[in-house]
This record gives sequence, structure tokens and C-alpha cells, in this order.
Amino acid sequence: MGERTPGIDISRYQTVSDWNALAAKIKFVAIRATVGDYYTDAVFPNHWAGADKAGVLKTAYHVIAPADTLITRKISAEAQMDLFFRAMGDREPDLPIVLDCELSRNQTKDYITAVTARCIELVHSRYGRMPVIYTRKTWFDYYTNPHPLFPLSDLFAARYATTLTGPWSDGYYKFRDWQDWEFWQWSASGTLPGISSPVDMDWFNGSENDLKLYAGQQTLEQRVAILEREATLHGWNLKP
Repeated sequence: MGERTPGIDISRYQTVSDWNALAAKIKFVAIRATVGDYYTDAVFPNHWAGADKAGVLKTAYHVIAPADTLITRKISAEAQMDLFFRAMGDREPDLPIVLDCELSRNQTKDYITAVTARCIELVHSRYGRMPVIYTRKTWFDYYTNPHPLFPLSDLFAARYATTLTGPWSDGYYKFRDWQDWEFWQWSASGTLPGISSPVDMDWFNGSENDLKLYAGQQTLEQRVAILEREATLHGWNLKP
């Protein structure tokens, strides 16, 4: 088993009472900022400021909603990213922005694929770096079509399994669009000092030093070049 570095993802459902105590146990945090074009997490600014002061590497995540909660209207990528960018303001993430892909809202695969791809483009245009895609294999492979931008975005795999060394180390649940994972949400019921209620537990696929290197910015061209080198090394076929 290779080295892994612990982190968490949080939203308004978690109250952090002691960021310094929490920072002794984790090295990164993904903080929910927005959902669709209709919801901004009220505690996002407090979570962000606390992580920043404690020196925890941080980023924000947006939950892509292809339609509203009543399924009465579709929501464009532009409307969603406008809300997200306004919530972010001038905050600069240490790690890539995370796009949470888990809502279908009775929309077609074509539409969900198009909205997701456009969100990726808009995030890259704003921050100069590809986002990370958070999702489950059983959702993503079913509700989206293959798209060239998906494997250019790193994977934040969700699969709850405390006995595995990776989200598909047992040979199951390998994703369609990715050959490797960058982050893995392995539990939704973690307990840590300084934070109330159960919390999502995550791993970064590498050492703490690797995580710090990963926090450095990459352009789309650099990311493509790295992926092409990895493809050559491992014999991957990246053609859609």
C-alpha cells in the first residue's frame, strides 16, 4: 500500500469548535460552498476562515444540480458557476475546486454530461486549473456519457469501505473514465477531535509532501502533458 494523507469534506452539517485540534489529524479539507444555482452554504465563510487560520490545505466544492429540487426547470452550468464564483469571492483555493456529481434530477445523460463538462470548462477558465470530480462509479458511469474533459479532471472517488487500500483495490467499482484516483471518500461516519457530528473521511493518494506538491498550480496544457506521459507509461488508451 502506498502512502495516503488524511482529510475531510464538510458542510453546514458539521460544526468545528477547534480547528487546531482538527488540524493535528487532517491535512486538507473540501468545504461545500454551493448547490445548483439556488443554495449557498451559510457556514462556508466560517469554515474557510477557520481552515485558513489553522493552516489546513483547503478547497471548495460545488454540487452540480442539472435541475431544481422540484424538477420544474433545468439549470445551466453558467447559472451554477455564477453562484459558486460569487460565493468564492476573492478566496483562492489551495487545492483544485471540487465538482460534486451525484444529482440526476430526471435529466438525460446527454444533458448531465453537457452541464458537467461546461462546469469543468468554466472552473478551468476561472482558476487556470482543472477541477476534481467527486462521484461514485455507480452514479457517474450510469448518468453520464464519456467526455474528453472527464479524464483530464482528477477523480475524487466515493466508496465506503474501511478495509480496502483504495476505492477499487478489491477489483470492483473501477471507474470508466479514470485509471487512478487522487482523493477517496472512504467513510461518512468519521469522528475527529474539534468537530461535532459524523464527518466524511477522505484520503489523498500520496504522502503529505505529495499533497503539498499537488497544491501547486497546473495549466490545462501541463495536465494534458502529464496525463499523456502516464498513458504512454501504462499503455492507456485516452481516445474517446
